[in-house]
Amino acid sequence: MKNIAVFILFLTLIGLLDAGYLVWEHYTGAGPACLILKGCDAVLTSEYAAMFGLPVSLWGMIYYTAILFLTLFSFLEKSRRALGLTAIIVFAGFLFSAYFLYLQFFILKAICFYCLISAGVTFFLLISLLFAFRRFDYNFQKVALSR
Repeated sequence: MKNIAVFILFLTLIGLLDAGYLVWEHYTGAGPACLILKGCDAVLTSEYAAMFGLPVSLWGMIYYTAILFLTLFSFLEKSRRALGLTAIIVFAGFLFSAYFLYLQFFILKAICFYCLISAGVTFFLLISLLFAFRRFDYNFQKVALSR
């Protein structure tokens, strides 16, 4: 279980850095440097780049921060409920990522490299959390039985 927790935390930190970079670029007005794909500017300045008056990247930072703290709490306190809440939040993030990818590919016809990173991180977080949730009961029941 420890390896799964470390992997989830590692993914979360990647997502947090990715979103944090976009927030920094948004508020400094510099605009992100697209490393591979050339659609970042079109995506990040589109009408879809903000929700409720805040940049989507700021929502991403909030999302990844919540996952970070919930993951730490769930594994340190052995809380199945916190792990379940984390999985629900990540599933919601997965649905948002799918929606944003749809917008990029079919509406904006421009791809943001940083958005792809976030979508990939969320996908792997979802898979990891589902695996962790499945293993959670097994590991802690085994410990309880050995006492």
